[in-house]
Amino acid sequence: LAHHPSNDQARRSLAQSLLEQDELPGDPQETKQLIDLLDELDTPGKLRRVGPSLRYVASKDDFEFLYSWVRKPIDFRPSTKMPQFFGLEDHLDGDALEEARRYEPVEIRAIVEYLVAKSQPFEYIDPPSSVTVEPSPERGKHLFEVRGCLACHKASAFPAATMSQGPDLSRIGAKLALKGEDGRKWLYTWLKNPNEYHARTFMPNLLLDPVADAEGKLTDPAADITAYLMESTQGWKPQNVPPREMTAQEQETLHDLAMEYLTTAFPRRLSEKYLEIGGEGIPAERRSELKGAEVELLGPMTLEKQVQYVGRRSISKYGCSGCHDIPGFETAKPIGTGLADWGRKAPDRLAFEQILEYLKHGHGPPGRWEPETGGDVTDIQIEEGDVGPYGETVFNFKDYDPSTGYYMEKLFNHKREGFIWQKLREPRSFDYKKTQNKGYNERLRMPKFTMLDDQQREAIITFVLGLVAEPPPPQYIYEGTPRRKAVVAGLEVIQKFNCTGCHAFSMDHWNLAYHPDDFPDPPQFPDYEFLKAHFTPEQVEASLETDAAGRRRATIVGMPAVDENGDPLRLDEDAAPLDPADTETPVFYSFVPWENVLINGQVRPAGLQNLLVPEAAIERRYPQQGGYLAKLAYPAVVKAEQAVNPQAKPEEAWGWLPPPLVDEGTKVQSAWLYEFLIDPYPIRPAVVLRMPKFNLSPSDASNLVNYFAAIDGADYPYDFDPRTRASHLAAAEGNYPNRMDDAMKIVTDNNYCIKCHLVGDFEPKGSDTAKAPQLDRVFRRLRPRWVLDWVANPKRILPYTGMPVNIPFDKGVSQELYKGTPTEQLNAVVDLLMNFDRYTESKTLITPLIQPAAPEAAAGTDVPAPQPGGPAQ
Repeated sequence: LAHHPSNDQARRSLAQSLLEQDELPGDPQETKQLIDLLDELDTPGKLRRVGPSLRYVASKDDFEFLYSWVRKPIDFRPSTKMPQFFGLEDHLDGDALEEARRYEPVEIRAIVEYLVAKSQPFEYIDPPSSVTVEPSPERGKHLFEVRGCLACHKASAFPAATMSQGPDLSRIGAKLALKGEDGRKWLYTWLKNPNEYHARTFMPNLLLDPVADAEGKLTDPAADITAYLMESTQGWKPQNVPPREMTAQEQETLHDLAMEYLTTAFPRRLSEKYLEIGGEGIPAERRSELKGAEVELLGPMTLEKQVQYVGRRSISKYGCSGCHDIPGFETAKPIGTGLADWGRKAPDRLAFEQILEYLKHGHGPPGRWEPETGGDVTDIQIEEGDVGPYGETVFNFKDYDPSTGYYMEKLFNHKREGFIWQKLREPRSFDYKKTQNKGYNERLRMPKFTMLDDQQREAIITFVLGLVAEPPPPQYIYEGTPRRKAVVAGLEVIQKFNCTGCHAFSMDHWNLAYHPDDFPDPPQFPDYEFLKAHFTPEQVEASLETDAAGRRRATIVGMPAVDENGDPLRLDEDAAPLDPADTETPVFYSFVPWENVLINGQVRPAGLQNLLVPEAAIERRYPQQGGYLAKLAYPAVVKAEQAVNPQAKPEEAWGWLPPPLVDEGTKVQSAWLYEFLIDPYPIRPAVVLRMPKFNLSPSDASNLVNYFAAIDGADYPYDFDPRTRASHLAAAEGNYPNRMDDAMKIVTDNNYCIKCHLVGDFEPKGSDTAKAPQLDRVFRRLRPRWVLDWVANPKRILPYTGMPVNIPFDKGVSQELYKGTPTEQLNAVVDLLMNFDRYTESKTLITPLIQPAAPEAAAGTDVPAPQPGGPAQ
């Protein structure tokens, strides 16, 4: 259940088995909470916690790092999403400030000590014994670049990598080094199988199995990446961390803080008695009365118990379990004020308190109430007698940028927009001059999200202002078609797991405004009839229209040809490379079309000829959606391959990187794609990284599968094609006996498929970069119509593919292999591939494998006959 949280059947079974026990195991109260948690199926929720699990945190981090992190997260990772809870003092003064500076270090210490003490045992994964090659940081750096890490993470060694789905890893080695050898072991285990540490992590299993190097010796990719991260990201040390052992003054502060908490559950006299070091603590017989952190104080009182108590109460106070999985907080509820109806909350229900005085006196970050022109803050111009539509005074905020000025005015006039804007900027500023009348634990607790920019704040404000605690009337709700709903649900999964980090979901779109003579007439490409582009007369006529400047328009879809560095090739009008320093010669680009397009009323078919596009004719470029990692890793992959094969063409590297998922719905079968997403396996031997195993729930996988089929207009969830019907094969065999056998001759001929493809137990010779997928799995993986188009002319579907046209339209293959026209040969091969299981079954005889039964024993022998009612005696 821990590794499959969406398994409701396992959840119910575990809850029922606990309910059937005569005596509840373990602590009865905690077990009862577990039963309630299991029974409440909505508790896990659809969304995963934002922060990482802290269930095994002691296996990863030590006291020094945790203290520094809790105190001020941006000291270690400036781009962190973790907000800052402590050290927010701008709204404090006098005794309140002194109290915060006294209590906060002890709170931080107590939180850290609680997390370390409650951390559960964790087993590290050991490297495989078959690997004898020492880990290499150099190999690890290359693997970090090409095995998918940069699709989600930033690292200082790769400044071009800007994705931030996962944390910035620039200092991860410095952090884990504080834990010593266990830090290295943890990182290795995390890379090998992230689910071992966090069952619901978004981090996929990269399937980093051992691989052979150039000498045939096994290397461990996980160990190589570990070595790189541990040894290349040093340079940070935690600051202002106190010694682990508490001073006498800290112990006194701890006692006072524990009293602050305990007096909310017991009278002060009893609280003093229970907290006395060496005393009896809370008597065991009162266990059933305790509902929260006070269980930490049961039995003889020690300093450690006080620390654990304050740590647990502080974690509850700040709501840490809202983002993190923490032992002991499995049933904890959110601590924040409900926002479901905030959009209807009247301004008079908001506590603006002394916020204007706070701003007037120069508190807060840049953008506070202080004109850029200088002078006293009271110099802000007031247009006397000028009032707004609601009678409010209108101020002149001309010295501020538009967004700041707008929200400042709303805040000054006590409007909701101003309140929430300031709350997101400085959440505790509304406590200004109020803390002297509040206890320490009664103060505002909302942390500061340091990485929110103006645009993000405005997005949050817009969302919250739209919360009205009830759905809109049904007539105003958009009810999409089933296909549209499938697209929306799939997009949520794509965003959640950052699928676009590796895969392109659409290609570049260039809008052209060209003169008719910019493009010469195209050559003719004879092809199968079903591959020819078909445009209506209206479309052809529209492509010939010219504007007042004599230009025609077209939109080309595909990708520009690039050099070994991944940069678009800059060419002259003769398609010769331009000198980078040449700024005078008109620039042209070689564009690889992925879709058929009309230029000057003539068809330019996809994949067959690059377009030489004048830069002056490009009105606008829309970059491809996704494929970030493929573009980033392309130069490194080209360089690595050319180091061992100088003749390798750079464009071949696209076939070794994550493939585009354009038209994926019409390409693959829905059932296969679902199984592949849940349990991926290698398909293309040539790839430098394989599809990782994501922690997808069954519903996530279904939504993603349905998305691809819906966006491409394919049948789902079930696929049907006549080619896979026995009746279709029988009819074809009636016209050509042994048709499938002759089709198999084409597949197994050394001039065709098996030059590159794996088939059954056969694997072609040569490097992996020249090998192609298993043909005997095609019938499970691909849709028949896509296979027909692919075998007919692969470049029409995937322009950069190295697969040739094996059955040319104009001549086909030798009649000695298959007697018939090229179209008949093509259809026979496709039928064979789509029914490969039936074909191989027909070649396997079961009867010869079965041994005949032993003859019955002759009468009169000593073999006893079976007796009715039981075995022979």
